[in-house]
Amino acid sequence: MRRRTVPKVRVPGIWQQLWDKWRGEETRVVRFGSTAGLAAPRRAAVIDGANDARIPRELPLLVLRYPRSKAGRRAASTLENAYRHLATVLQPSPLEVYQEILPYLPGAVVVILRQQDPAGCLGHARPEGMESETTRALASEIDTRVGEIDMAWQQIAQWQPQPLASLALDAWAVDEVERRQDQDLRVRVAMLTVLFHEMEHLAFPERPEHEVRRRSDRFYQQVLAATLEERGQVYGMEASPSPGW
Repeated sequence: MRRRTVPKVRVPGIWQQLWDKWRGEETRVVRFGSTAGLAAPRRAAVIDGANDARIPRELPLLVLRYPRSKAGRRAASTLENAYRHLATVLQPSPLEVYQEILPYLPGAVVVILRQQDPAGCLGHARPEGMESETTRALASEIDTRVGEIDMAWQQIAQWQPQPLASLALDAWAVDEVERRQDQDLRVRVAMLTVLFHEMEHLAFPERPEHEVRRRSDRFYQQVLAATLEERGQVYGMEASPSPGW
């Protein structure tokens, strides 16, 4: 998520570039809603609020690029699980929240996962024409538009749009196992939130950041609230009235 309105490509420092080149990277392809062992669905359905008809919309194929390291593979697996499985059962569904942008998304999106972003951004959608050489080569090979997004997994994991609410969420955990489960849920929801936030920038490059962020913040909060409500928990700060009030 960007903190300025002028698009700018983030370039890692020279030592980081040398380290990444020496270490190398891996790639995996992820389709929304596909299940291991089953044929991946070709299209996802979305509810059209205007006529309540189910209109087919295809979410982009994700091509994940990440460092060849244990941390890089773990980050890629987190995003893969969120996009492949978690997003299909969330309430509200990202397909409903983001139905407006679906027709304008590219057929594929290259997601470059880095541990940190030099400017402190969670994610960044690269403007059309400023994609990496690898992404341009892929677009030429498959003869379709391919978008590119940078995501900083460590900063996303630490992101807390509502710090007080996050503290309240931790207080509900009965033990360390449940606390880790809640943290894992938050990270996967955060990864999805940043991903869809940047996808909206790909669909509408001129849309103001504050307008895009309003939708993504609301999505993040609503998803956590609905998910924890199923467990009899509340996401947010609650104050019980004092006796006599």
